[in-house]
Amino acid sequence: MQRRRIKKISMIDFDGENYRNLTDGSEMVLTPIFSKRRDEIYYLRYFQGRPQIFSLNTKTLRSQKVGGFRGTTLAPNVNPKSPDRILLTAIEDGNSDIHEFNIAQNFAKKLTKSPAIDTTASYSPDGNSLVFVSDREGSQQLYTMNIESLSLTKISNGEGSYSKPMWSPDGRSIAFTKQKNGKFFVGVMNVNGRGEKLLTSAYLVEGARWSPSGRYLIYSKKRTPYGQESIPRIFTIDILTGYEHEIQTPPNQGATDPDWS
Repeated sequence: MQRRRIKKISMIDFDGENYRNLTDGSEMVLTPIFSKRRDEIYYLRYFQGRPQIFSLNTKTLRSQKVGGFRGTTLAPNVNPKSPDRILLTAIEDGNSDIHEFNIAQNFAKKLTKSPAIDTTASYSPDGNSLVFVSDREGSQQLYTMNIESLSLTKISNGEGSYSKPMWSPDGRSIAFTKQKNGKFFVGVMNVNGRGEKLLTSAYLVEGARWSPSGRYLIYSKKRTPYGQESIPRIFTIDILTGYEHEIQTPPNQGATDPDWS
């Protein structure tokens, strides 16, 4: 029997040192991502019965809700050029769309207006475009969009279901999670959808994010649904050589949703 698992947001050095918790485990928290502001992250917190995006100061541990959305918000992604702009998914009246939110102006621009589920958007390095997931053609596929013109291009063409895309720092590649034939994969493809390459697979592997250099991906992986091997671990992989390295976390403590400062 598995013990009840408690989610906390934590920070750790790449070598496994200086581990510390930023939340106390009293509330469900997920998907932390570093802000462009020093000592700040965004994360998902269950607040008043629904998921909401919050910011957290990693020094003072003060948190506050982001935006005035009444419904569910999730999947924050930070603009690489402006600390005041983030992408997020907002669910309103049962419909899931991508918004760009200006924090300083407290103003949100709806970028997708489809009855489909549109979610998990990521900025391009210049901040002018995004990649996101949509099931508007039946299965979850990857699309790119220009933020100004709202022009849309479907880029994924392989079999399976795609999720959680992330644009590379050099603008040339998209990392993604893929589910196919009962397994999960982390892979990369060119921005035009060509050259798809699956890098690693497991019972569950997801949430890949790029290193600042664009040479590595960091993600979580668990090998089985039960027992010790069901505890998720954090790994990095060299996208050129395929070498995979586990980031050590405290004994018997799993970790998911990693981000790279």
